[in-house]
Amino acid sequence: MSSEEKEKSLDQFSEKMDKFADILEKFGMDLITKLGKVSFNINVLTDKIDNLSKATIDIKALSPQLTKIIENQNKLETEVDLIRSLLIKRGKSSVSTEEDKIERDISAINDKNSLITQMNIIKNKVDGFTESTELIDNLNTIKDAIFEFTGGHKILYEISQFINRCKKFDTINPQLREILKEKIDFWINKV
Repeated sequence: MSSEEKEKSLDQFSEKMDKFADILEKFGMDLITKLGKVSFNINVLTDKIDNLSKATIDIKALSPQLTKIIENQNKLETEVDLIRSLLIKRGKSSVSTEEDKIERDISAINDKNSLITQMNIIKNKVDGFTESTELIDNLNTIKDAIFEFTGGHKILYEISQFINRCKKFDTINPQLREILKEKIDFWINKV
């Protein structure tokens, strides 16, 4: 091989090396660009995951408030039903004659004494109740009797609240018994 051929071969080799270096440089730049895009996408996804995590925590925090809203709605429905029934009873009882009023006044004493007697009977039986359903039935009976006697009274609401409280338990605990005894004394004074 002559020196010209060697030079020519060296020049070709140099050209090929330059081309290879350009290709390698382009490959490196493309690789860096792709890695930059992947890194950017990872950062965007990480931010989205953080936002989703915060939103999930916020939603979980709303759960107790929604439960309270549902409970309050149920209480309001109960109270509205009570008001409706009071209005219906009042409408029926407002149509009466003067004779009915005199008889009602005379019988009112007997009805009041009967209510007091029924409440005292329940108060004495409280220690004997084991299941809350027995107590609830008796309280509902008293509630109906008070409603018929008064046509509507604050005690009815209190009895309804106590019944709802009792529905949460299958059996009656001693603390609940004592509270009921105190409530019955209070109700007797209010009738």
